[in-house]
Amino acid sequence: MKKPERTGFRSYFAIDLKKEAQWYNVLVMVAIMFVLQITFQIWSVILPRYLMEVGGLERQHLGKVTGAMGITYDLIRIIFIGVFGAMSDTFGRKTLLFAGAVVSALSYFYFAFTPEMAILFGVNLIIPAYIARIVIAFSLQMMSPLLLPTF
Repeated sequence: MKKPERTGFRSYFAIDLKKEAQWYNVLVMVAIMFVLQITFQIWSVILPRYLMEVGGLERQHLGKVTGAMGITYDLIRIIFIGVFGAMSDTFGRKTLLFAGAVVSALSYFYFAFTPEMAILFGVNLIIPAYIARIVIAFSLQMMSPLLLPTF
């Protein structure tokens, strides 16, 4: 049996799209994934400098702290991918995507005020930064698996 030829919009990057998909659906999805991937990777650029300059973390401990934060993020992704998948089946993709975006925005806002939180609670800056990183990992994990099977 001969396979149908993949041409035009319905076969975007050799992936057969749903019949209801329009060109703007693809563009919106690509834009969302672009922003989401930037937020995944921005931590590797900003966090070390932030912890050194604002948190006063010495350079020799920087790899341990940022590495532990990265491992925590990856563990959250591995452990909770099924949980968020089941939640999307229960509550719907759009609801979970919206909740993830709201929680993500609030957690980034909280991260901006981690020095004040450290002073308020009398702890080292690294502790509120860890908490912010964990909440951000949860919020990004809420959003990321929902966007992949949309087409």
